[in-house]
Amino acid sequence: MSLPKQLSRLPIYFAAVASLTACGGGGGDTPASPPPPPPPPPPVGSITLTGVVARGAALANASVAVTCATGTGTATTTATGSYSVAITGGALPCVLKATSSDGALKLHSVAPAATATSVTANVTPLTELVVARLSGAEPASFVAGISAGTLGSTVTAAAVTSAQAAVASTLAAGGVSTSTAGDFISGPLVAASTGVTGNAYDQVLDALNARLTTAGTTLAALTTTIATGSPVASPAVATSDPTLPADLLLKPKASNCASAASTSYRLIKQAPSPTGTVTAVDTVDFDAPSLTLRLPGTTTVIDTFTPNGNCRYTGTGGSDIVVSPAGVLVARATLGAGDTSVAASARGTTRMIVGLPVQAIAVADLAGTWNTASWELDVSTYAADGLIITIGSTGALTQLKCGGNTAATPESGCSTFTTLLPVFSANSAGGFNITSTDPADPFTDRAFAYRAGNGDLMGVYLTGNGSLGFFTKQRTLTLPALNALTSVWNVDVNINAVAPNALSFNTHTVASLNTGAVSLVRNTAANGSTVTVPQTLQYNVARNGYIYRPAATVTNSAGASANVREAYLLPLRGFGLTPYYLPATTGTGALPAFFGLSVARQP
Repeated sequence: MSLPKQLSRLPIYFAAVASLTACGGGGGDTPASPPPPPPPPPPVGSITLTGVVARGAALANASVAVTCATGTGTATTTATGSYSVAITGGALPCVLKATSSDGALKLHSVAPAATATSVTANVTPLTELVVARLSGAEPASFVAGISAGTLGSTVTAAAVTSAQAAVASTLAAGGVSTSTAGDFISGPLVAASTGVTGNAYDQVLDALNARLTTAGTTLAALTTTIATGSPVASPAVATSDPTLPADLLLKPKASNCASAASTSYRLIKQAPSPTGTVTAVDTVDFDAPSLTLRLPGTTTVIDTFTPNGNCRYTGTGGSDIVVSPAGVLVARATLGAGDTSVAASARGTTRMIVGLPVQAIAVADLAGTWNTASWELDVSTYAADGLIITIGSTGALTQLKCGGNTAATPESGCSTFTTLLPVFSANSAGGFNITSTDPADPFTDRAFAYRAGNGDLMGVYLTGNGSLGFFTKQRTLTLPALNALTSVWNVDVNINAVAPNALSFNTHTVASLNTGAVSLVRNTAANGSTVTVPQTLQYNVARNGYIYRPAATVTNSAGASANVREAYLLPLRGFGLTPYYLPATTGTGALPAFFGLSVARQP
């Protein structure tokens, strides 16, 4: 990201009143008989819930438990999956739990507040997903823990409608259209059973089941991902574990990698563009079962991947590609001599390429404060930078800190800019433009964002001169567990933005924790070696959300002296990615500076 030069019922009551009229007349008239009394009114607040419980086929003899703002009830489904629960003195809204006759399957649903006293509330995998999105929690936990006091403010008609729309959008992106199902909760559902053919809603359930099987995932996994990715999910539900977003869970996968899913990728090349306009970006379609890259919307194959271990591949031209657990592709590849998207000086050179699955992310989603880690062109070579930027809901940067400061500078000592800052706006081809507002320094850069399964966002930006940066929401990092084991691939580039070294890999084991200093010691083995080197990591140093590894001379597990290089790291939570910067060393055996990206390896 370029800098300025100066550097987010009431109950309805019914009463019947009868008036009797006596007729006058001569003596001896018999008074008219009074009419029969009216039937008694229904009990005040009584409600009836009906619906169908199905997973595709009807769930016969399933138990249904209903808990409402006032009142509870139970029922058992018929052979067609239908049920009916009447609750005297009951009041909407309600939550529902259906348990199959063998106890193996539990599904949940809701009935939002309404003026009607008789409502339909189906219980299906679709309603399970709606409850997950609505609550930001596992449906079983939500239904079991909801209180009458909070039910009314949570299960509103508007919130349920919004949750259903989000689920429908996710399923459509994953290849399952729900348009013929109607309303997931109250729509007419005829479930397939003996002698009964399922209707359109039931066919959507069948399509979802088939897609889950084809994609090699489960309804439980999809439900969890939708819950953790919900905008109302609590921090206790969110996880830092890298996972695929819900739509990619539904896509076909590569046979050797559960996170390599069929989707469109935005390939962002760490290379300068021929002109000031950023063009070093390609969009391709990835077919996971055949491991082929194709021109968008066609069957024209432009590259074929050959497996080289789990989630690692070799491309036709010798490129080395790895896939993170969240589905981000990172490659070390030689740019073709005919690649006109990059400057002539970059053609034929080996570069880092980052592939983000294409998603529709709104400008408003970028609101907040972000940490960045980038490799910026400084005159003729590249150097590390780590801005802290705050983006408003309209995309305008409202504050930029630490521009031009070294990575060792704490945020409190950073320079701060609040004027002539760039603005993020939607680009018609996807992603965002980053446009300067400084007349003395005009530019338009590009940025792309991607949301992981836990709801976290990451971004990548690219400038016309080949500067590449990563951004993640600013947050306080917490220490991992003692003995935690991680393994990563490393792709790095030098001060010319060239990737001269083959991919390396490290295995890290947390050996000790210092909770007071928020630091740890990990034992690191490189490239499959059995010899480990102790490294100290200091969390939230020098800035919140970053990790610092001080240089040190240590003794390795073989008893020999070893040097640990100084490093600055920025974990991208939820993605299995960590940009890092290794400053140049001096003295005997001096080493040049490097910038790179660690990618979590998968078993």
